[in-house]
Amino acid sequence: MYKYLTWRYYITKFIDHVNRVLKLQHGKVVETLEIKVDFGSILAVHLDNWVSFAAASCTKNLALELVPRYYWNRIDRYVFPFEAPELLDGEATSRLQQIQLSFVSFKLPYQFSGFPKLKRLDLYSLCVTRTDLQDLLSSCSKLEWLSIAKCDLEDEVIVDRPLSHLLYLRVARCKMTKIELDAANLRTFIYNGTQLPAPTIQAQELKMLILLKHLKLLLCHTPEDLDNILSLASFLRAAPLIEELEIHFSISGGGNADIGRLRNLPKCSYKHMRSICITGFNGIQGQAELLVHAVKNAPALEVLTIDTGNKNGKGLPQDVEHLGAFISRSCLEGKISPKTKLHINQCSCEGLHQEWVLV
Repeated sequence: MYKYLTWRYYITKFIDHVNRVLKLQHGKVVETLEIKVDFGSILAVHLDNWVSFAAASCTKNLALELVPRYYWNRIDRYVFPFEAPELLDGEATSRLQQIQLSFVSFKLPYQFSGFPKLKRLDLYSLCVTRTDLQDLLSSCSKLEWLSIAKCDLEDEVIVDRPLSHLLYLRVARCKMTKIELDAANLRTFIYNGTQLPAPTIQAQELKMLILLKHLKLLLCHTPEDLDNILSLASFLRAAPLIEELEIHFSISGGGNADIGRLRNLPKCSYKHMRSICITGFNGIQGQAELLVHAVKNAPALEVLTIDTGNKNGKGLPQDVEHLGAFISRSCLEGKISPKTKLHINQCSCEGLHQEWVLV
């Protein structure tokens, strides 16, 4: 709306139109309310009113997408009104089943009773304290889907109540040093960020991933942490039912592709593994060790895809023919099932692409 007008005039008209629409719905049941607008301080009081409207209208699904187009270094956020009377009576919060909040901060009041029926929670560009985030998550006992992205909390988060219904967990580009939760039925875990230190992974033993079927890791590496890549096998060992594995590497500086003697981990059968996809593969020691460990312990593997380009489409400065020979012979020789389809997608730094399919 009003894309050619100045921001202040546009936002004034936007507020006016939203208020008109909500006035027409006064006294009616509104199951879903979604508001998407670039946040500015002029909006705060109106957003409070719109949240109160949702609470009074028996809303089940509430989405506030408030990320401005340009928000680099902005420290202001919309403060979600958990202390509003409509949200403290317990009746409104007990109806909410889905919440999406972006570019927000919040502080939970002492009387906050939680979201007993909330199934889906999506938090983006969040500014919050450790205590408030822990208390919020602990109050969502029925949660099935959880995504936390761009949270600036530089601390650990420990959820003290089991999230036994949680099936999907995504943590992306957050500054949190640790997340500890009990999610025994988790099926899908997606992590996007720097690689966790090996001692952290090994110490926790990742017990919450026992029923995991889909694991997706998007990892940013520096040359200093390349020796820790093999420790990612801890995720696999904690997930004996895993069926799909995706690992997307982004390694600054490219790394050293010289391969020495590969380290071996104890045998651990991933008999349900059907698909493995690795991008950003440039044949460094840790990548080769992790690849061999996964492949040789996956007897039912159907498809193995290895891509030398990363998720951003950037190729790696490796000799294409040499790398392909390394992958198909040196690394996997005698370890891959003859029934597995092997896809090697190669992208050189000059932009050349080549794909091999070995059956």
